[in-house]
Amino acid sequence: MTPTDSTAPSCAHDLDAFGILRQCHDHILSKLEVLEAVAVDLERRAEFSDAELARLCDVITMLDTAIPIHSADEEQTLFPALRARPPFEGTEGTPMDCMEQEHGLHKALMIALKRAIMKRDPAATATAARHMVTEYRGHIDKENSILFPMAQQVLSDPAEVRALTLAMQARRRALDVDAC
Repeated sequence: MTPTDSTAPSCAHDLDAFGILRQCHDHILSKLEVLEAVAVDLERRAEFSDAELARLCDVITMLDTAIPIHSADEEQTLFPALRARPPFEGTEGTPMDCMEQEHGLHKALMIALKRAIMKRDPAATATAARHMVTEYRGHIDKENSILFPMAQQVLSDPAEVRALTLAMQARRRALDVDAC
């Protein structure tokens, strides 16, 4: 997508860092809805249809692009800024640590989903897809309802938020993507 494409998500251009993070969540959640619908379809089948494979390919392609960018926004930009400030400075077992552990789980879930698809096993694919959808939705809910509001209180200086925003925008420019 190009910046002039009217259908392109505008997260990298029009939003601050917290808006970018939430917009990325919205994009991921929309693909999780598709993944869940495919899982429902696969639970009733003995084999994949071309349409289901195409939908899975679309979801995985988007998630393989969006999730590393989004995780980097958090792990390389947001979390270090939070860890450098009270009440987190020098603290172990922070909410950020929990989110990073879940990011690792998400990588394993994606691998399990891809393996099930490669084996052309509809039941295993449906199970892996549902597990991934459940885990991601819970993770996103924690970030949207707990972590991000807390981060906005801790990182309330407009100059600091602008620095976070610029880092996230630079990440997208370096990868030549305009969206999450």
